Amino acid sequence: GGIVVPIGVIQSAIGGSQIEAWISNVTLQQCSNESLHGGSIPDNSGALFYGMVAPFANYSSRGFIWYQGENNAYGAAGNVVTDDGYGCEVAHLVKEWRRTWGNGGDDDVGQQQQQEQEEEED
Repeated sequence: GGIVVPIGVIQSAIGGSQIEAWISNVTLQQCSNESLHGGSIPDNSGALFYGMVAPFANYSSRGFIWYQGENNAYGAAGNVVTDDGYGCEVAHLVKEWRRTWGNGGDDDVGQQQQQEQEEEED
């Protein structure tokens, strides 16, 4: 019957990583107030982008799922308008990944996680 379309899932994940590790160095320079320490990757500057995202650039892709944020919760929230902090970085990550796979991003899904903080007892 119908059209046969192969479907696959590529999981590129490192628990405890920060967003800075998933963005190329060139793209990361577009935002100020990066958090280049902590997380599971000591030098977050592009390490996972070059090792776990860029190698798949020649694959066909219709979208991606972004599920991260807990390890950036204590950094600058920022925004894309002022080009600072996590808000700037996540916007540029999405643009860069869309460029990497040449898609318009209609099928991209994002999920921002927040660090849970324990309440202080009186």
